[in-house]
Amino acid sequence: MEVGMKYRLMADLTFDDEVTLWQLRDALLPFVKKAKRLVVANDVLDSGFVELHRCFHDETPARLCEVIRRIEVGEV
Repeated sequence: MEVGMKYRLMADLTFDDEVTLWQLRDALLPFVKKAKRLVVANDVLDSGFVELHRCFHDETPARLCEVIRRIEVGEV
């Protein structure tokens, strides 16, 4: 098991177009492949992820986001 300091990046970004969303996902995939899972307690894994949504919060009536795709660390 790898021991030592880890670094985490978290981002929540909203775009006006779906093309930018998929471009960012494509750009992140090489980094997702390098990402590590963390063991937090009792061998429970804390797995990072990239999740793509359709967001309906600014519509009337507002609705919850719809998950388009979720990519977990270790999946790619």
